[in-house]
Amino acid sequence: MRKFVALAVIAALFFALLPSVEARTPTYILVVGETESGGHLSVVRVLGREYTLEVLPKAAQFALLGHGVQTENLYSHLAMSELVSRTETALGIKIARHVRFNERLIPEIVQRLGGVAIGGRRYSGAEVRALLDPPANGLYTRSINQIEIVQAIAAEALRPANWLKLPGIVRAFFAGVQTNYTLTAALGLLVQRPTKIEVVYLNRPAIYFEGRYYPQNLPLPVVVDGRTLVPLRVIEQISGATISWHEGQQRATISHRGRQVDMIIGQRTAWVNGQAHALGMAPRLVGGRTMVPFRFIFEQLGYTVEWVERDFVVLVSTK
Repeated sequence: MRKFVALAVIAALFFALLPSVEARTPTYILVVGETESGGHLSVVRVLGREYTLEVLPKAAQFALLGHGVQTENLYSHLAMSELVSRTETALGIKIARHVRFNERLIPEIVQRLGGVAIGGRRYSGAEVRALLDPPANGLYTRSINQIEIVQAIAAEALRPANWLKLPGIVRAFFAGVQTNYTLTAALGLLVQRPTKIEVVYLNRPAIYFEGRYYPQNLPLPVVVDGRTLVPLRVIEQISGATISWHEGQQRATISHRGRQVDMIIGQRTAWVNGQAHALGMAPRLVGGRTMVPFRFIFEQLGYTVEWVERDFVVLVSTK
């Protein structure tokens, strides 16, 4: 019985993927995997008995963390409270739980189990490490692999032949994981089983300007119908422009370098120094924030803007 409880703790705490009985609205769990040189940050969205691993593009993670000219590994150097706060700001969500671990723990547990079965073949700890670091399409493929590895470890640990190995695995687990799950909460998660598992690659790009990823401690941009929208404060943060908001007219005025751009919520016409310009997408309110088309504004302010699809990043440079 004690061995079964140990297994329950491993499954619940390490993966943090089973939903709460009470869930009626989404619950978010921040999962941070650290490596010696970097790491990986994603969010598990739990709704009832369904969960979705929401994967942030790497550039967006750098913006969230504050990466740029820094060389330190902020995945490991930032306090968990700071990581939670920055993720909440960047994505506009409330983080309920967090799990943080060194990714060396995954192949170590696989090795202690004597390997795991994935896709019809057996993998050793070293081979699982390679799966976690694929050579191409890295972030998205890597997240899919993580789901498969999680399922394989759980299945392997449930085999009676491996129960005697559980005490050592428990010690390794608790030595390498930081979480706000309590033992009671973790065991409570085992009452249910997920009915749906999904991996989603979030359309949240970053902006790269003068050696730094943006936005810093602000909501990340969103991509809607192929167009990048950003909160007004991001325009101010990157360019130093002066932003004025006229509540009665629902109008934003952006002033910089002798140029003035006026936009109105819901209207696909902007005015640049008094002259009308058609917009591909109208400004809109999202979660109480004014979201405006990034490319149009920055090009009108005298910058060059380039979209890099493979990195999901907007490059901005001065002309």
